[in-house]
Amino acid sequence: PEANPQISADGATVLFSAYGKREAYLVASQGGEITKICDDCGTWNVSHDATDLLYWYSATNPLVSIGLFHLPTGRKLELIKHAQYNLYQPQFSPDDRWIAFLAQMGQGASRIYITPFKGLSKTDNSEWIEITGGERSDDKPRWSPDGNLLYFTSERDGFMCLWAQRLDPTTK
Repeated sequence: PEANPQISADGATVLFSAYGKREAYLVASQGGEITKICDDCGTWNVSHDATDLLYWYSATNPLVSIGLFHLPTGRKLELIKHAQYNLYQPQFSPDDRWIAFLAQMGQGASRIYITPFKGLSKTDNSEWIEITGGERSDDKPRWSPDGNLLYFTSERDGFMCLWAQRLDPTTK
């Protein structure tokens, strides 16, 4: 069975994973032949031009990091990593210039960050912008359509609620 479908912004392509496997596929949204695009990558989020795929990268490390698969070249790289924290939930901004993601700080505590997306260049931890403090479990960062709000779930008030953080349109 298929898992985690992603539809390209133009609606022409559907990317998906095979449930229980780390393999990514694509197919035209109108149907047709399914094409396997990579092993050991799966799908999590696709850029709006459908050229870059973000996924959970954990092949060589004890910690989970964020990988990038560049569809035109077939190149895979570990894009975002941290020496102490598992990283999850990567999401491209609507203009594909930023990536929001989650850092698991420990049991019941996680922090949401944003970092610039520079194509096939790894990001540096010094460029990470802290969006939430990490005292509670913040989860599922998602961009507003204009990229000026970041929505997420959190238990910061003792209940699981939907929150939003305003972002500077230029610097985030």
